[in-house]
Amino acid sequence: MGRQEDNNKAILENIIDSFADRGIEHIILACTDLQLLRPEHKTIKIYDTMKILKDSTIKQMLSNS
Repeated sequence: MGRQEDNNKAILENIIDSFADRGIEHIILACTDLQLLRPEHKTIKIYDTMKILKDSTIKQMLSNS
């Protein structure tokens, strides 16, 4: 990962930490490339809509085989 990506990840982690401080329990990363930074948090559940779409598409394709 490059320096800019590391910086962007740190910024995103700080934002998520501020959400946790406000009691937020879930974050949805929708229509964004933020999931590429692979954010994780110890108390907030992060939903990656691209992963959800991918998993659902694969499941649907396999069920139609």
